[in-house]
Amino acid sequence: MKNFKNTREKCFNAASKCTFKWEFKTKFYSEYKYSYRNNFYHELCEFFKLKDLPTLKYNIDTCFKISSQFKTMKELRNYSLSLYNNIRRFGILDKIKKNMISLRKSKEYWTIDNCKIYSKQCKTRTEFQKRFPNAYQKSLKSGFIDEVCSHMQKIGNLKKRLIYCYEFIDKNVYVGLTYNFNKRNVTHLCLNKKKLSPVAQHIIKTNTLPISKLLTDYIFIDDAQKKEKFYIEFYRKSGWILLNTTKGGEIGTSKIKYSFDICKNEALKHMSKKDFRDKSPNIYNAALRHKWINEICTHMKQKVIKWTKEMCFNVAKNYNSVSEFSKNSASDAAQRMGIYKEVVKHMTKLREANNTLDYEYCKKISLNFKTKRELFLSNESVYLKSRTNNWLNEFFPENKYKPNGYWTKDRCLEETKKFKNRSEFRINCKTVYTIVVRNRWLEEFFPNN
Repeated sequence: MKNFKNTREKCFNAASKCTFKWEFKTKFYSEYKYSYRNNFYHELCEFFKLKDLPTLKYNIDTCFKISSQFKTMKELRNYSLSLYNNIRRFGILDKIKKNMISLRKSKEYWTIDNCKIYSKQCKTRTEFQKRFPNAYQKSLKSGFIDEVCSHMQKIGNLKKRLIYCYEFIDKNVYVGLTYNFNKRNVTHLCLNKKKLSPVAQHIIKTNTLPISKLLTDYIFIDDAQKKEKFYIEFYRKSGWILLNTTKGGEIGTSKIKYSFDICKNEALKHMSKKDFRDKSPNIYNAALRHKWINEICTHMKQKVIKWTKEMCFNVAKNYNSVSEFSKNSASDAAQRMGIYKEVVKHMTKLREANNTLDYEYCKKISLNFKTKRELFLSNESVYLKSRTNNWLNEFFPENKYKPNGYWTKDRCLEETKKFKNRSEFRINCKTVYTIVVRNRWLEEFFPNN
């Protein structure tokens, strides 16, 4: 537990160095947070008379004066967003930036020596690419990526594997294949797992540690499979006892689940990117992530519709409301051609429908539909008007909502008399059937002969 008195003193010491509330919040955020949580922030502000940010009507002169107090644009933005927005509005951002220190590195900054400084902080190339993308891209384009990343450990990938072995003093050996030797080494030498590897089992049995050797560099999978089988045969003929449980040549696992070939084969099944995205989203996202999407979708043809006035009018005839028509791409085409008002003349707008639609008109249209949902899908304006005026239960009396406790035993019995057997009752009246089963009345209503 933290000592409350010490932290309270720290907050008061920090506040004594500030004149504004924003200054206390930005410079001493942890003290500000602690004082606010423990309900003595306002007491602290009153004691030191910390002022709020002065409200100013910014002009060009005041922007230049206030911005001269800051070294970087980040500090200015933290001080006041309104000041920063006004600087952009007046168009003087470039002039103010000249007098400030820029945190962004220029293209000339990324020399070999500077790239090496950042690369030494990383163990692998993937880590270097994620943490310092500018340095990685510069070294890759300039052609000194191998020199910069010479100290890094090599890691395989989906297409490359490495052959290794563990040799024991008692002429036992294990030959393996992996895409990351460091991770595989940890799993082999771990003695606390439930399922121990053959190497770990032999370590426990003999109480000796093996000598690990890298037999090849990271090579392509086809070559790696052949090499693994070759080294297994070599050790067997040389009189070594193999700890391998299989013949060798297994590829092993990798982080990447969907390879290029899998994505390409899946993409060939679809004729559009939309269909590909909807039916197999995981493979589509994997292709996007690895930037294969344009390469594997070359066979797909994009359907570009060239809209004409006649086509827009023909599509609009099928719609009765503006809201439904707006979901179709024909509405965007009509707006581009400037004929939207002519196309929408016969349609009813939802706002206007509330005033123009009357009871008789809504009743006529609702008679054409069996359920409320069908009315909603075909004529949204009538549905909304009848719902606001509570006409839906009158138009659809059969679909009226039954409150809790409505289905008593007597009412359920009357309902079951309409059906010959249990299966017919279950199919045609699901809600009542579930209530009957829950209350264990089914055998009573439909006794087994």
